[in-house]
Amino acid sequence: GALGALRRQKRADAAVTLVSETRAWGAPADAASFTTVLAACRECADEEVRPELVSRAIDELLGASADLGAGWLVNAELHTELIGALGAVGEVRAALEAFSQLADAGLPLGPRPYDVTLRALGRDGMRRRGGGATLLVSGAGIEAGVWGDVVRWVEPADDGAAGEAAAGGDARGRRTRF
Repeated sequence: GALGALRRQKRADAAVTLVSETRAWGAPADAASFTTVLAACRECADEEVRPELVSRAIDELLGASADLGAGWLVNAELHTELIGALGAVGEVRAALEAFSQLADAGLPLGPRPYDVTLRALGRDGMRRRGGGATLLVSGAGIEAGVWGDVVRWVEPADDGAAGEAAAGGDARGRRTRF
């Protein structure tokens, strides 16, 4: 639709204005429209303008939530774009809070919400002031199996080969190559 075209044209300002005007005209809000607008804001190349656009888009999103009730916001794609937009303007704590809301909603999540959240957390997520959030999010993703068998916990064998496996070899005594 029109919002997607504005996103492709890199006109995030016009996308935010359009969603604002359509809400003012009484058109119902929907998660797909806000997902597109937040993506357009996140992709805005002008780092000086981006925070204002994200702020305006979030204000519209909150206004729609007040009109329609918070339940319609429980949408993985919308929350993922919200996390990405917040991360793109350096709002690390807000991005983590949005991820927590999404995780608490109990929706089945694939790798993208975790990946976007880790990208939003950046280096601050690893530092003490970030509360080790990167480790918490990545641990939750591993536990949920969202990245498949990229990382797998293996219990040592009981047959004495565990010592060799722990030393970098496999149960047959072969060394593991990386």
